[in-house]
Amino acid sequence: MMLHSSKSWPALGSMLLAACAPTARDDDPSRFPFGTEDGGADTSGSNRDTDCAADDDAADSSAGEADNGALFDVGDGDNGGAPNGTCGCGEASEGVYLLGADASLWRFDPPSLVFTPLGSFECPTAGAINSMAVDRQGRAWINYVDIDLSDLFDPHVTGELFVVDLAAPELCTASDYAPPDYRFVQVGMAFASNGEQDSCDELFLYEATDSGAGALGRIDRETLLVSELGEVDYARAELTGTGDGRLYAFVDDGEARLVRYDTADANELENIPLPGFATTSGFSFAFWGGDVWFFTEASPGAGYSRVTRLDLDGSDGGGLTSVVDAAPGYFIGAGVSTCAPLEPVG
Repeated sequence: MMLHSSKSWPALGSMLLAACAPTARDDDPSRFPFGTEDGGADTSGSNRDTDCAADDDAADSSAGEADNGALFDVGDGDNGGAPNGTCGCGEASEGVYLLGADASLWRFDPPSLVFTPLGSFECPTAGAINSMAVDRQGRAWINYVDIDLSDLFDPHVTGELFVVDLAAPELCTASDYAPPDYRFVQVGMAFASNGEQDSCDELFLYEATDSGAGALGRIDRETLLVSELGEVDYARAELTGTGDGRLYAFVDDGEARLVRYDTADANELENIPLPGFATTSGFSFAFWGGDVWFFTEASPGAGYSRVTRLDLDGSDGGGLTSVVDAAPGYFIGAGVSTCAPLEPVG
């Protein structure tokens, strides 16, 4: 769920954004390590259960097979407290995972406030780390942005998605991310389930712009093509999703706020101002256990994060509470799968 390593959200300008088309991909099946190249998946409500059931069957096949059925295979296992559905949870899918500015991955345990280093990764790109989402199989989907200004008359901006196994962070694999031309390059990301009774999920994107209005999109689970759901009011935001179908954005438009969007049409469903809460230049967040956990730079230029908890469900009286003043890293991204608990734990 997160963005540019400095979280400074550079204004690229409409000319700059329009100057670059996505890199063409070839038809090599190895470039689809998590599914087949053929698209056409129907993500309407009537077919989602069938699609996800197929994912479970595919997850039982050999891990070495590239043509294993669907990009978002969910594996076997229970649903970790998420709503009933056909999509289970793999290992390493229930924690809060953090993306360091130094390309490190960490696990954060909300009940104990303990940070555990998982290792570092190196993806085959010259771009800057920008955002992260975590799926039900325990994989981090990481967005990189490469801005080449060597020719000011022909600037080049490229957005990419890489997949890192949280159990083996040194393994980073390129995906065939396929955004529309000149769109969804710099994004906030999160998985959100299809609804209260369907734990199968989708990957949503929040497009960063310099125009004063962003856009919400959804990635097709098989083709990695992006469908725009609608325009939204804020130029930049991060996303987090839940196992009962909620999708939240952490917005900083001069005042921090938490905004909930309809995953069907990007309509705003809820808007919670967070007065006095400074996001600084590096920020990310995640929903876990009925609360929202914010990871923001402790102070401008500090180089490390602090942790703030929003009692979203009101189980402890509501409001914001600072719970960690100095985290062991500078976290520019946070991700949690839809297997995470919906209610307080312990």
